[in-house]
Amino acid sequence: MIEIKKLDKEISLKDFKLTQVWRENDLAIYEQVGHNRSELPAKQRYEVIVIEVAPASNIKGIIITERELYPKVEDWGLKGWTTISMGLANKIIKDIKERRYLIANLII
Repeated sequence: MIEIKKLDKEISLKDFKLTQVWRENDLAIYEQVGHNRSELPAKQRYEVIVIEVAPASNIKGIIITERELYPKVEDWGLKGWTTISMGLANKIIKDIKERRYLIANLII
């Protein structure tokens, strides 16, 4: 059995770097450090994400195994949130878990 390719713990993008600081199952918090402009100091943010798994696929004869995905830009607000503090990131995680519990137990 081929293991699912996990999300990287560090992700470098053009304007910032993401470092995973917490993870539980399909929920994760990444610390985002970056610059809006080179003359400004670095800004620190936290991204809360719901990790999805893309199925294995075959693209032009190249087999790509199942892999975890960071939410797409268009999914932000549904599967990804940016906040200014770890405290707010933890609150978002708590809210997601509570919502899932209510749905799983049909308490809504």
